[in-house]
Amino acid sequence: MIGKQIEKELQKELSSVITGTENPVTPGLQVQAFYSGKKIVDFEIGETYEYYDLASLTKVIFTSTLFMNLYKENDKILEDKILSYLPWFFHPSLSVRQLLTHTTGLISHKPFYIQMDMSLPREQRWEKLQNILSQEKPENTAKAQYSDLNYMLLGFLLEKEFKTPLHELWLRVQDEFELNKTHLHIDNKPVYDVSKYAPTEHCPWRGRRLQGEVHDENAWSLGGVSTHAGLFGTIDDVATWFLKLRSIYMGTSKSSFVTEEILKIFWQRAISKANGDWALGFMIPSEKNSTAGSLFSKKSIGHTGFTGTSFWFDPTTDISVVILSNRVFYGRENREAFNQIRMRIHDICYKGLTQT
Repeated sequence: MIGKQIEKELQKELSSVITGTENPVTPGLQVQAFYSGKKIVDFEIGETYEYYDLASLTKVIFTSTLFMNLYKENDKILEDKILSYLPWFFHPSLSVRQLLTHTTGLISHKPFYIQMDMSLPREQRWEKLQNILSQEKPENTAKAQYSDLNYMLLGFLLEKEFKTPLHELWLRVQDEFELNKTHLHIDNKPVYDVSKYAPTEHCPWRGRRLQGEVHDENAWSLGGVSTHAGLFGTIDDVATWFLKLRSIYMGTSKSSFVTEEILKIFWQRAISKANGDWALGFMIPSEKNSTAGSLFSKKSIGHTGFTGTSFWFDPTTDISVVILSNRVFYGRENREAFNQIRMRIHDICYKGLTQT
């Protein structure tokens, strides 16, 4: 009954921003909300699809999750210098921890794809990326600056430490968390028929509406395989991944991949409020205008994706919400408008679920 009431409220709130309205923000979206690990809300509105470009949820589902597995074997790695793993990235003062907290001072984004020779094999394009990243000059600041470059560097580090290519490393996470419908499009080849994928933006660089192709240009130029973007998946799989981590965090299940103790380290504030709002690889709610809305506690952790995806978990109430959409269908400039929608969804779900 509570779930139906929440879904009714979501329908009322969101019907004005979906396709067919005067100022649509996204063609459609899916929402799942959980209380104590149990799915209470399973809602969709507008034009929805089985598979979505997960964008920067790749950072947490793939990269941060795999890094926690590496940390299990080497719990000193966070304080190690990046240079000790990637000698070509010669910035002796920067630590691995700073990659996860986005405090390296690296710029948020750069159009590396412009420099890529797409005729080269995918592996050689990663070599080109290494050369490009080796020339980057981080800004000298302690403040967090969210940067795809940090996660590209983590990709090189993970490959080196596991001695395994990235596309094979993804299979380890996929198998461990039983993410049978979450996948990379290796060499930008869709796994399923493109009609099953939510279309994203009309890309000026590629000259076409994207469907079944990763929206992020840098990830596409790297052959669809990266640690900052590239995953496609379903809302059920995103929830499956998260719920398994939640159960480990809560101590109700155990895993040889990551432990409760590790999650408690990674899922807490890792830098001062003055410098930003980050746990280790995961976002925590900002003081103002958090995408988790106004009610999730400051102990919450989550992450967003540029295409209109997100997940948030509040351990104090054991409430979690997953959103998938293709908000960039209308162009990438509606980010703030979509963030307002994210905030309303979380507030509606939180209010409804705390009545249980």
